[in-house]
Amino acid sequence: MSSPGEEMMLLGEFLDQMSAKGYSPGTISYNKLYLEKFLDYLRAARINNIQAVSPRTMSQYSHYLLNIYRKSSGDKLHPSTICQKLNAVKKYFAFLLKRGYIFFDPTRTITLPRSQRHIPRNIPTESEMERLLERPDTCRRSGLRDRTILELLYSTGIRKSELINLNLYDLDTNSGILRVIKGKGGKDRVVPVGKVASYWVSCYIREVRSRWVRAPREKSLFVNALGQRLSSALLSFILGTYSKGIGERKITCHSLRHACATHMLRGGADIRIIQELLGHRRLETTEIYTRVTPVDLRETLKRYHPRERKER
Repeated sequence: MSSPGEEMMLLGEFLDQMSAKGYSPGTISYNKLYLEKFLDYLRAARINNIQAVSPRTMSQYSHYLLNIYRKSSGDKLHPSTICQKLNAVKKYFAFLLKRGYIFFDPTRTITLPRSQRHIPRNIPTESEMERLLERPDTCRRSGLRDRTILELLYSTGIRKSELINLNLYDLDTNSGILRVIKGKGGKDRVVPVGKVASYWVSCYIREVRSRWVRAPREKSLFVNALGQRLSSALLSFILGTYSKGIGERKITCHSLRHACATHMLRGGADIRIIQELLGHRRLETTEIYTRVTPVDLRETLKRYHPRERKER
């Protein structure tokens, strides 16, 4: 890190490697931000060479992440955020070590904070999902497209970015199979699509996409009225518009992903099937959906406890 130019070159090489491995643009953007903040910290600490970073430096940086947020907001930085920032630095040093820019990894002794995963509180219920799905006016082309988007998100549990990146031939409505190309972590997977969602996709392709898309080379499955690939901002606007007044909190694309998993598990689906559906690398990530609420426990007690059954 002898000069700003060299800093940017190394950081650029690292980010290019992340892109080549299939990381999403959002993940790459966050890693870039986290590493730029880390490099700013090193400059402020007068550490002008990346090889001079020691385990002690990293320990001090960990404490800095806690202290700087306590002073500015009065709240502790969430463990998951600290974990993300330190993990970005750990990946960067692993890259530098592999490329021979450094001779040892100063982050090796750093233990990442344990972050407990939580299910968002804005998971729509089954009845709320019914109301949401009925809201788009399917007599309008935009409404038909929006209904199809909602149905597909709820049916498959795919991520927002995965839906946006879908191409026309990634979905076979006859066999009910959807190919997610380079999902999170750069992995491909095959996802089943229900009959209802397949029906709406067929209607959308026939009645809407065929009329909006003018460029023969356009591959996108979901497009705007100009025949161009749907943007993240427009998709967020669509969800925000239809979800107003449904539930206590805003419904997002990720809410529908959680709803898909939660409702299927409550319906009796095996957790490993849910793991494959959502594309989770580790089963522990999927297991957050098995956490029950007091309402779940109360209903289970009424249904299955022998004393409760006698009272029916």
